[in-house]
Amino acid sequence: MLFDLLKTSLLYKPKKTLLLFFQIIVSFIVISIALSFFIVSNGSVAKLNRVTQSICKISDNYFGDEGEAFFSRADNVGALKKIYKWENTTDLFNYILISHQNVYIENKKWPENCSIYFEGEKISDAYYSLQVNPEFFRYFDIDLSEGIVFTEEDYLLDDNIPILMGSDYKNYCSIGEKIEMDYIGAILQCTVIGFIDDNSYYNNGNGIENLNNKIILPSLELTDEYDTGFALRLFLDKTTGFIQPNKDLNAIQNELTQQCLSADLLPFTIQGGNSFYLSMWGLEGNQLRSIFLSMLILVSVTTVICVSLNFCLKIRHFKKNYSIYISNGIRRKNIVKSIIIEIFILNTIAMFIANNICFLIGQSQNILLLFGIAIIMTMISSIYPISCFKKLNIATAIRGKE
Repeated sequence: MLFDLLKTSLLYKPKKTLLLFFQIIVSFIVISIALSFFIVSNGSVAKLNRVTQSICKISDNYFGDEGEAFFSRADNVGALKKIYKWENTTDLFNYILISHQNVYIENKKWPENCSIYFEGEKISDAYYSLQVNPEFFRYFDIDLSEGIVFTEEDYLLDDNIPILMGSDYKNYCSIGEKIEMDYIGAILQCTVIGFIDDNSYYNNGNGIENLNNKIILPSLELTDEYDTGFALRLFLDKTTGFIQPNKDLNAIQNELTQQCLSADLLPFTIQGGNSFYLSMWGLEGNQLRSIFLSMLILVSVTTVICVSLNFCLKIRHFKKNYSIYISNGIRRKNIVKSIIIEIFILNTIAMFIANNICFLIGQSQNILLLFGIAIIMTMISSIYPISCFKKLNIATAIRGKE
């Protein structure tokens, strides 16, 4: 009997049923596209909101004569290692290593925007690079479009150094390619293991930059004896990164000063936190996110109203039939089930068709997410029709007076 109720209802005015079905398909196409853009814009805004949070720079004070004296003492390597270990283990702040050092790579025809210029003149074979620690990827939520991120072993200075390339390099080199580079005076043999996603940004202490034209190196740990000058430059860079404070800056500065003095180093200083107003994806990104969310709600509500009204009209047309069914022993809840199932069938089939269409245009959405939306819309769309059915007066409906 349930099947007969569904069949009768679906075949009632088939043109109107097909029109409603087409409308639901179009609605799910719009919902899928709007949902896709909402998720992308929401993710981009969330990333940049994180990037623009205040972080502070740790700076050394080795300039002039102090700098010359510092680089002449081999035992300063051990002192810097002690500071670096403390920075990575203290609970006063999260330590984010972002070391800006140019690398020199010969005989590469890479994009011009990846090259370094000084006073309008291109510096031959020089490219932008960053030396980073694992916290860099976590804090700025860096994703890869291809390849793998650095593993724990990758941070050990070895015969082969894994590197990540910005998206601008994607058409100029490939994963597994070997590259020889000069990094702060040491020749390193490197291998490309991945490419950074195009929408990846970081806070350089002065502003927001994307990583499209950057070469990313792991924060290298020395496993063997290396040239003292190289080791000092390496660890001085490693200890002067950025911090996300968990405590008062004065308390952090006092503790940092104590750590430096105990290691027989000139005290490092913390430069005040810098936060930045979003320009590219600030208000524009939030507005787009609101637009897509409003579109989702508007289309969903419109579809629910149309489905509800359509089924109320069906119930009005079939009121005499339903009254006869009930008089002959059919339980009301079975008719209610048929109404809900019919709405669910229309929503689900329309959702699958819409998702396949969106797949063809590159905007397909997670099928489980859309299925969940279809279930919610079915439940809401059923409320008014079921309410209309429950108000049905059997006696007057059979006589045709209702």
